[in-house]
Amino acid sequence: MLLMIAILCMGPQASGRQLSGKVVEVLTGSKIVVNAKGKRFLVSLREADCPEPGQPYFKDALALTESLVDGQFVIVTIESANEDKIVGEVQYINSQNLSFQLLKAGMAFWSPETGKVNSYKNMEQNARDSKTGMFKTPDLTPPWEYRENIKAENDKKRSN
Repeated sequence: MLLMIAILCMGPQASGRQLSGKVVEVLTGSKIVVNAKGKRFLVSLREADCPEPGQPYFKDALALTESLVDGQFVIVTIESANEDKIVGEVQYINSQNLSFQLLKAGMAFWSPETGKVNSYKNMEQNARDSKTGMFKTPDLTPPWEYRENIKAENDKKRSN
């Protein structure tokens, strides 16, 4: 509830604003919870989308994100915000970019849903070409397709 109230207070003009705080929870490789000014914010990375629970490499991506930012102070540049989450760029120690590091390590797909920077798309392609991280395995299902498949399966179960 606090998350929803905090995000609603930010309003639609949130794009481009920054949020500074401590990472208090890593939910997936590309979703974290940041505590800022006593409020908890769900942050989804703008450029990177990591495997979901149940997908190959989920635990690897989660472990990498935990090792990079769990318990760390971060700055989130907000791309968009709604009642559910913030989508943005996450910078941590020495201005390192979390999306960039995940893509470079081959632990994330570049997100066509929210990604806007071609250099990040190129970083994923470099990881694929060099078979880095999860790209050692051919024919991985991108997380957005996996989520859509799960949703379709659940919808089908509900209609039966």
